[in-house]
Amino acid sequence: MKKDIVGAMAKEREYLSFRRRGEEPYHFVDAVKKYGFESLKEFFEAKRDYLFVDNNSFEIFEATPVNFLDEIRNAFSENKNKVGFMDIEKTLVFEGNSDDANKEYCEECNIPIYPYQALGGSIVATSGDVVFGIFYKGTGKDEERYILERIKSIFEKYSGKTFRVDGNDILADGTKILGSTIYKQDDISCVAGALSFSDKSNLIANVCLKHSTKQPGYIDFMDRETFKREVKKWLTVK
Repeated sequence: MKKDIVGAMAKEREYLSFRRRGEEPYHFVDAVKKYGFESLKEFFEAKRDYLFVDNNSFEIFEATPVNFLDEIRNAFSENKNKVGFMDIEKTLVFEGNSDDANKEYCEECNIPIYPYQALGGSIVATSGDVVFGIFYKGTGKDEERYILERIKSIFEKYSGKTFRVDGNDILADGTKILGSTIYKQDDISCVAGALSFSDKSNLIANVCLKHSTKQPGYIDFMDRETFKREVKKWLTVK
């Protein structure tokens, strides 16, 4: 059966109006099944997607390390919902406000350093990795959590493993699979992160002067094109 989230949400409003009058003429879990949802969890996830995605229009853009900061500024100044991706083709470092990159080591190894204006430590990326940014209207914690939970569900879909959102990170078995940072300007926010698809723990130890308490991990159950495709599918109006 095709899922009808608009109809199910209307039924939810009807159900809540009955409950406010002290009535319960039917069980809501049974009602949503008539709209294609097998469980309340499935309904509420679809409702969250609808409220975040279907009421908005997300533009897709591709960035490079050279124009990355310009694209971020443009996304904020345009006051639009946007999704940006930056494919990494060679080893580089993005250094945040913590100023913790080992510049001497990077110079010796010919690793370029690009500044990014956000809190947090340096991001080390190599060929095959991807950096992403999801810009949306809103500044609350609920949206930030929702985005990370939604990305977590993509990981779980392809890996068959269980992941956990911990602050701005996504962890698996204690290792950090995704680290993200939050940008905010006026009523626009951005959740940005870097996905690593290869083991670079030794490189991170040499580049980052301040070591994280979380063991760095990497993704071996999907490639960056699959991740980008899933994010675009999620943020496309159905």
